[in-house]
Amino acid sequence: MAASAKPRLTDIVVSFLILLTAIKAVYSLWHIITTSAPDFAYYYQASEEAVRTLDVPIHLLPPASLLLYAPLQYVPYGVAQGIWVLLSFFCLFAVVIAVGRSVGVKNARVFALIAALAYLSFPTQFTLGMGQVNLIALALVVASVSLERQERSMISGVVMAVSWLLKPELVLLLPVMVICRKWKMIGAAVCALCTAIAVSVMLWGTEAYTIYGQRLAPLSRGLADAGIYYNQSLTGLLVRGGITSAWIYLAVVIGVFSVTCYSLGKKQRPFAESIWAYMPALLLIEPIAWQHHFVLLLPTYLMLWARHTSLRMRGLIAVSYFLISWNFASSQFLDTMPLGWLIASHGSIGALILWGMTL
Repeated sequence: MAASAKPRLTDIVVSFLILLTAIKAVYSLWHIITTSAPDFAYYYQASEEAVRTLDVPIHLLPPASLLLYAPLQYVPYGVAQGIWVLLSFFCLFAVVIAVGRSVGVKNARVFALIAALAYLSFPTQFTLGMGQVNLIALALVVASVSLERQERSMISGVVMAVSWLLKPELVLLLPVMVICRKWKMIGAAVCALCTAIAVSVMLWGTEAYTIYGQRLAPLSRGLADAGIYYNQSLTGLLVRGGITSAWIYLAVVIGVFSVTCYSLGKKQRPFAESIWAYMPALLLIEPIAWQHHFVLLLPTYLMLWARHTSLRMRGLIAVSYFLISWNFASSQFLDTMPLGWLIASHGSIGALILWGMTL
């Protein structure tokens, strides 16, 4: 019998990377759960508002969304935070497995490597460390897309609506559903949203929406504050580059949106592929896209990596991954550097690279 082949150096490196990532993940999760995930307080406070009136709420969730967060109030804060963070972590694996299988990944070792690289990306670290909802919402979008692929449109629409209620920014996915003519799915999603709104009005009255509108009003007063480093949408890129005109921002956003929709309509790709191709545009046109939002690009990376096998295209994907996954612990020094504003917009540039590849 021939001797078994010795493991290649790349196999050893990959195994070592997966092992180190697993160790880091266990330590980091334990640390988060036993200390604090600051943004989780945002969602827990939403649950408090659902059961009693708060004088100064910090969250900006619409009243209908409070229906989903209300159950958190009946679980002690520390326990709820631990469950939330662990659920987010397992949602990461669910997304990797579901999307990976849909693009043809079969090897368990490859799944482990993808999960490791996804976990090591700063948007994932930021999401878990802050207790954000991104991974949970993304898992719901992936589930909705999967259900639609199985022609279970009504359930798919309801699940998509739940993701919108958890993270309202995801309603920006609606144009893709229209372009792909998912009318049953749209109808179910709209019905689910209308039901949630009707229930919230019955519980808290229309005044809750008036107050919500008043709390949102200050966000539309200008773009001057959009240049904060953690905002990597087009607003951040433009403001850091010295452009603060809302009209210019609006023109750029309309341009990105129009080109994206035209491309999706012309190519008539499958629904799942269209959704993931649209994700970079969604993050670019969001008024504020914190770095943790960019975890939503995980399915896009998987789709593009599976579709493109050339060294050049995969090199671009790797560059985009690096730019989006990077983070400066302190970015103030960039203010004194030539083109420092551009370096500080590395996430925006990474998203623009992906956006170009999806057209």
